[in-house]
Amino acid sequence: MIKQYKTVPDEHYWYATETSKDLRTRVARESAMKPSFWFLLNSFKEGERLLEGGSGSGWVVAGLRAKGRDAWGIEYSKKLVAEFKKQLPELAKFITFGDARALPYKDNSFDAYFSPGVLEHYEEEPKEFWRIVDEAVRVVKPDGRILITVPTMNLPRVLGFLFAKRRERMRGSKPFYQAIYSRAEFIKRIESKGTIKVVGMRGTGVHDTRLFGIKLFPRFLWRNAVLNRLFTHMTLFQCRNVK
Repeated sequence: MIKQYKTVPDEHYWYATETSKDLRTRVARESAMKPSFWFLLNSFKEGERLLEGGSGSGWVVAGLRAKGRDAWGIEYSKKLVAEFKKQLPELAKFITFGDARALPYKDNSFDAYFSPGVLEHYEEEPKEFWRIVDEAVRVVKPDGRILITVPTMNLPRVLGFLFAKRRERMRGSKPFYQAIYSRAEFIKRIESKGTIKVVGMRGTGVHDTRLFGIKLFPRFLWRNAVLNRLFTHMTLFQCRNVK
C-alpha cells in the first residue's frame, strides 16, 4: 500500500469537485459511457434495493433509477444534496444527507451496497474505515452484494513511483485519496473480519483518457482481463455479505 495525502477531504472540497451545472446531461453521458455503471445496472434486478454510500453529485442514483432500478443514496455534503434536489426535484427523496459511518437505515434494509471510492479516504483512521465497512454489512441482507471501488496499483503507477519527484508531488498538500492498494492486500484486509467475501474484481478507470474534454473508458480495457489489470487505476471489488 502506498500512502499519499494526510488530509481527509471535507464537504467543501467534495462540493467543488463533484458539483455539476447540468446534472441531467451528466447523468445521460456518464450512464451511457461508464462500464462500472453498466455493471451496477446488470448486477441487481428490478425490485431489489441498492444503497450508494457517498453519492457525490448523485448521478449514479439518478442513472439507475432512470433504468428502473430501486437505487438510493447517502451523501455527507449538504451542498451536494441540496444541488441534487434543486436540479432533479422529482428524485429528491432518493438522496439523503448523512454519513456512511452511521447509516440511517435498519438492519438488512438493502439487497446491495455500492461504495464508490470512499474507503481510501480513511486509511489513516482505521476505526473510521471499519465503521463504513461494518455499516454496509449491517444494512445489507445476508448473502447480499457489497460493491467497493478503491484506487489500486497499475503499470503506469508502478513506473511513476520509481521516480522520486513524482512520489513527492503525489505526497503534496492537495487533498484526495490517502492510499493506493494492491489488489491482494485490499482483499486480505476487507476479508479479515470474516463478514465480507470477495467473489470478483474488475478495473474501472483509466487516467487521462479523454476525447474533446470528455472522459472515456475504452470498452476493450473493460473486456480484456490482461489490459484491464495493467492499465486501470481503480478496481471494483465484487463482494458477498457473509455475516
